[in-house]
Amino acid sequence: RRENENASYYEESTVDAYLNMEFWDSLSSVTKDCKLDSMIEVTDLESYDKWNYKTHMISRKVFLLSSTELGVTGMESVTAKEGLPLSYFEGKERNRKVAGFAEGRKSPYWTRTPDLVETCLVLTIGVTAIGVGTAEIHSGIRPAFCMGKQTAIRLSSDIVQGETVYVIEEQDIRM
Repeated sequence: RRENENASYYEESTVDAYLNMEFWDSLSSVTKDCKLDSMIEVTDLESYDKWNYKTHMISRKVFLLSSTELGVTGMESVTAKEGLPLSYFEGKERNRKVAGFAEGRKSPYWTRTPDLVETCLVLTIGVTAIGVGTAEIHSGIRPAFCMGKQTAIRLSSDIVQGETVYVIEEQDIRM
């Protein structure tokens, strides 16, 4: 393949490799121990040429959410359905999907969902709108992962200004 051909194909993307290598390696051992491998649905490479909206499953420790999982609607004519809507985002205002930094500044970020109109477009969640961007632009990422049911978490209001978020409990495992 040419270097930029199908640049938005998630399974072979730079961001997927980064999340499951460099980002994964940066996490504490306590956090790593809580995470489960997840089967996620991604748009099949065949869909780029044939617009047949096929998908397949891949296993990942860390991944980007799809537009379907984020509850994005109105893009079905140019995207495959990847996964199922997550209840966390269902029926919520669009701003629930916006990512932010701890000090309150908002940031656009990529989803793993390609816009099949062009082989380099990815659906993005922007600060003011949901849209598309080229896979080569600098945009944020919002890593997602699954944890085991036994994982101890707590609510905290001192991590993100003005918000209450879930935090993994660092448990003392000394004997």
